[in-house]
Order: sequence, then C-alpha cells, then structure tokens
Amino acid sequence: MRHCSGDNFEENIIGFLLLIMLLAVVGQVFFRYVLGTPLRWTEELSRYSYVWLTFIGGAYAIKRRSHICLLYFVEKLPPLGQKAARLLANVLVLAMFVYVFPSGLSFMLSMYRVLSPALEMPMAFLYLAVIVGMLLMLFRLIMDSILVLQEIKQNRGGSVDGNS
Repeated sequence: MRHCSGDNFEENIIGFLLLIMLLAVVGQVFFRYVLGTPLRWTEELSRYSYVWLTFIGGAYAIKRRSHICLLYFVEKLPPLGQKAARLLANVLVLAMFVYVFPSGLSFMLSMYRVLSPALEMPMAFLYLAVIVGMLLMLFRLIMDSILVLQEIKQNRGGSVDGNS
C-alpha cells in the first residue's frame, strides 16, 4: 500500500545505487581481465553503495510495511487492537531512533578527517548513510503512525480520542 501517490524517492535512490554497484563491478572485471589493469577504487565504491542501499532500503521497507515482524499474536487481536499494536511498534522504533541518533551523528562528524583508502573521501560520507537512513525511516514511521491514527478516527466516526 502506498502512503503517497507518485512518491518514488527511495526506489529511485535504490535503483541509482544498484546501477553504481553494477557499473563498478562490471568495470572492475573488464579492467582486470580484459585490460589486465585492475582498478583500486571499484570495490570500495560498490561496498559504500551497498551500505547506502541498505539504509535507504530500510526506509523503503518501512514505507511498504515489509520489515520482518511477528504477526501471530497481533492477528488474533480485533482490528482496533491490531492498529494499536502497529502504533505501539512505530512508537518504540521511533524512540529507539531518537535515542541512537545523537551518538550516530556525533560519530559521523568525528570521521570527517579520516579518509577512505581507495577513494580518499571522508569516511563521514559512509556513516552519513546511517543518519540519512534513520531520518528517512523516522519520516516513514511518522507517516505510517499518522495513517494508523486516521484509520482509527475513521473507524470510530470521530476524533482519535473518541470525542466528536
């Protein structure tokens, strides 16, 4: 289920990162085996693209509600209980991100002067994937929570708190 029609932000980034990885690996194979001159930086580029893809993919999975979860007990609940469980899970994950975010940001900033071996770019760029991924996941969790609250409001025929 799509939350926002026409919103392909994560899909576009994931496709771009997959293309970078493909070109880097194919380029490395071509240069190594056809030209006999391996490139130093392609492995690092594909590895860093994979890290970024992982964190952007986490936000995409939240958007699509496709993260691994245990539904056995939740599915036994009535519809309102299922929505409450989904909302509780979102709040717990949001709280965890809010707790972890300052440490991740501090670590990322501390890696600005450390350069990667082959690309010689600041390692902060690699760790920025964690920050960007968490922010995207936070956004997607907030959007999903708003959607759940709207569904509860519609089912109750009034406001979220039952007054109306």
